[in-house]
Amino acid sequence: MFTEELRSKMSEGNSNKMAVTDTATGEIKEYPSMRALALAFGASRSSLSNYVKTGKLFRGVYKIGVKELGPQTGKVYSKEALESMKIPRQGVKHTEATKLAIVRSQPTVQRIEVTDLSTGISTEYESIKKAAKALNCRDGSLGYNLNSKKQKPYKGRYALSKID
Repeated sequence: MFTEELRSKMSEGNSNKMAVTDTATGEIKEYPSMRALALAFGASRSSLSNYVKTGKLFRGVYKIGVKELGPQTGKVYSKEALESMKIPRQGVKHTEATKLAIVRSQPTVQRIEVTDLSTGISTEYESIKKAAKALNCRDGSLGYNLNSKKQKPYKGRYALSKID
């Protein structure tokens, strides 16, 4: 049916490359796929997959791993290097000024003014979502009230108006 050469060409782009390290000699050998590795060692793919997942040595000598590629570069990176690339953006928080600039740059955001009719205090909000959070209600309820033809006070207490 398929020749071994054709099978290897077909699997080359579709699977993870495998790397086997001989812990006794330190020699590293690469295989184009898990199937090729299984054929070379005379083992099943599922048993080799378990050795990859658990990190145990195959036949007490061989460390089997997936050869990972970096993002769109074709360079080979270790797991530690890939993890270190993720760290710089973790935990980065935007300042309030940056958050405000992001909200204002979005064309679908509606700025609204909420007036408390019982106290007469007016508050401006950058979005319906922020106003809803302050009023402890759903943003859909405020949007519905703003877009309705009848401008009844929301919850009988708050007058809502759009700011252009």
